[in-house]
Amino acid sequence: MKRDFTIEVYKQLCRSIKESGFVTTRVCEYIREPSNVVKRAILRHDVDRNPSNALKVALIEKKHDIRSTFYFRTNSKVFDEEIIKDIYSLGHEI
Repeated sequence: MKRDFTIEVYKQLCRSIKESGFVTTRVCEYIREPSNVVKRAILRHDVDRNPSNALKVALIEKKHDIRSTFYFRTNSKVFDEEIIKDIYSLGHEI
């Protein structure tokens, strides 16, 4: 089975999540606000290499009314404060 981690496939995944009736939540919400929602999805992203791709993912999720959690490495290649602020401003957790 070939793995496809392209932006186009991620757009399809986001559409499928919403069409399937899943409620998405950030990690902080899941911990603070227990819920009886049966179809609940927690999306988290580890940003290990390319923060500009993380911003693309965040924008796609915003378009689909999905909020998620992003974990950034603290090394200088990944820790881009402007991108982190942009992702946070879209309603995502950092």
